[in-house]
Amino acid sequence: MYYGIFVTEYNLGFHSPKGDRCGIWEKLKMAKQSQTLTDGNKYEYDVLQMSKVNMREVRNEEKKNKDLPALLFDLKNVIPTSNVNISSLFYPRKNVYNLTAYYTPNKQVYCALWSEN
Repeated sequence: MYYGIFVTEYNLGFHSPKGDRCGIWEKLKMAKQSQTLTDGNKYEYDVLQMSKVNMREVRNEEKKNKDLPALLFDLKNVIPTSNVNISSLFYPRKNVYNLTAYYTPNKQVYCALWSEN
């Protein structure tokens, strides 16, 4: 219902970002689109673009080497332990953290949970 109303009545679309975005990269990209890029910004933009391309090339080469172990990890969620609508209880509540790691050689996934206290 929510989606239908906004799409049909207001002609709005919804887009989820594909990943985290770098603030510097976005600033330079917008300056390039609006043609307000200075020489210093142009150099910074070119350096970022080159490092992005180099990183992709290195990553693709490392993916080909099956003997190279890699440990990938991400802090997946911060989960509030209590779900209350009382303002005096909102701030003293504690969070639970969920860290997930993936070890490539044996395709093993590890998860760790811990609380703030």
